[in-house]
Amino acid sequence: MNIKVWAGSFMKVVNVVLCIGFLLSGNAAAAPSGWDMKAGVSASESYNDNINLVSTGAKTDDYITQINPYLSINRKTRRLNLQADYRMQNLIYANEDQNNTTFHQLSGNGEMNFVKDIFYIKGAANYSQQNIDQAATTSFNNVSVTNNRTNVAAININPYLKFRLGNTSDLKLSVDKGIVKYSGSLNDSDRDLYQANLTSGKAFNRLGWSLNASRQKINTDNQTDIIIQSYQADVQYKLTKKVSITAGVGADDNQYTRAISTENPDSETYTLGMNWNITPRTKINFGGVSHYFGDSFFLDINNKSRRTDLSVKYKEDVTALTATQFDQNENNINFNNDVSKASISNDAFVRKHFSGNFSLKSAKSVLKLSIFNEKRIYQTDDTSERIYGGAGSLDWKFGKRTSLLLSGAGQITNRRGSSIKDGLLQVSAEVKRQLRKKLSGSIGITHARRDTSINSQDYRQNMANISINWQL
Repeated sequence: MNIKVWAGSFMKVVNVVLCIGFLLSGNAAAAPSGWDMKAGVSASESYNDNINLVSTGAKTDDYITQINPYLSINRKTRRLNLQADYRMQNLIYANEDQNNTTFHQLSGNGEMNFVKDIFYIKGAANYSQQNIDQAATTSFNNVSVTNNRTNVAAININPYLKFRLGNTSDLKLSVDKGIVKYSGSLNDSDRDLYQANLTSGKAFNRLGWSLNASRQKINTDNQTDIIIQSYQADVQYKLTKKVSITAGVGADDNQYTRAISTENPDSETYTLGMNWNITPRTKINFGGVSHYFGDSFFLDINNKSRRTDLSVKYKEDVTALTATQFDQNENNINFNNDVSKASISNDAFVRKHFSGNFSLKSAKSVLKLSIFNEKRIYQTDDTSERIYGGAGSLDWKFGKRTSLLLSGAGQITNRRGSSIKDGLLQVSAEVKRQLRKKLSGSIGITHARRDTSINSQDYRQNMANISINWQL
């Protein structure tokens, strides 16, 4: 390591931190009344023993300095609910300074009621980085240097109308416009989603009903359009105050490029299920569905108590990557980036998704566990892909101002259309200390690894990190 190079870079960073700090502190102090604005900057120094994620031969190690200013905005009133978080990630490498770069990350969503209880507009925006191809070198974060990452921006706006038609029914009409754009020469796409829902009102006590129609069109550069549309009529009968049964009939009328061996995506659908509200905190919804791609079941279990939170879900549907970009709750394990998504393409696929989440809180600790298993059957060539894994974390406050965070996440991918297995694992330990009211620091270590059927794509990576966070 060149000490002079590192020292020079570090002093430049210190100056940047101070400038950003003063600028952000002035902006935060000028926040409009009623707005909750938090600004700050985090600085870290880390050692990475394999920044290029090579499997054999000479590994490239380096010291990396990060200066990451951030801004968080929240606003909540009777008619407006807005949250937005932005971070600028600046990476400075002591030796391999040709890799110095800046990344931007943004996550925000909001909803506003323009005409009281009638006209609403929802919106969301996300800008981040993700891997392009799981068959290439897959990294857990932006610090590792590969040619397999890209910026991805997902923006959608959703105006909708709600009408109460006396005591007989309620009507909701919705339009959802979304755009997904990637850096480089990857294919961008956009989505148009139209929905109409008519549900029974207060006049219907024991017997409820609903009529639903949905049409989703996904357009991707250089690909045939994907159209996913459905029509559904449901009835619900209350057997008791806690138990009700549901039955439905409908039709799927989908259009997309598909292999001859896949099912015709145009047929009737039938649903039979049960809702059981065991207690105000424990609810179960389960049943069976007959689709053109086969018979399946759905399951949704939720249980909450003062200290625990449990959810178990299973469902089968048809979607494409563009549609999943707008639903962050559908992501699997989050390794500070989305390594669990399919390689970037926009083929339609049948998704069979199971997930389970559990959390336990005590006076001094929070334990979180999650598992998932997802199978995708791509309709263009009838190939399949399976991704499954789990994650866990323990946040233990063992001192008045000091806590220990242990975390781990792993997943295995059976790659699309092949017998290749790809395993990813990341474990870390971090000690955090509250130094002042708005000043905190941490020190930690991380181990990441990849094991595949192709030895040349395996790697091991170890990192040590010390950081400080200043909230202005």
